[in-house]
Amino acid sequence: MQRELNEQATLLILCTGTRSHADGSGLLPHVAGDSFEISSAESRPVGLHPNAVKAMSEIGIDIAGSRSKSLDEFTGWEFNYVLTV
Repeated sequence: MQRELNEQATLLILCTGTRSHADGSGLLPHVAGDSFEISSAESRPVGLHPNAVKAMSEIGIDIAGSRSKSLDEFTGWEFNYVLTV
């Protein structure tokens, strides 16, 4: 499925190792505000880690409704930047 690009820079955060959902779904969007349209994916999605939910909640960011996404979900999408972690 193709999506429409808007005027924001688009960023894909790609986790290639252990779970890093705190960065992709919580902290970076909170810090970057409207500067970027941020998506996150994992090369091997394994689910949202409870400690990530707890750590983000301690700084006032709720990621409990987030889910791990496979890189395959973004096939055909265009991004201005890809950050691998």
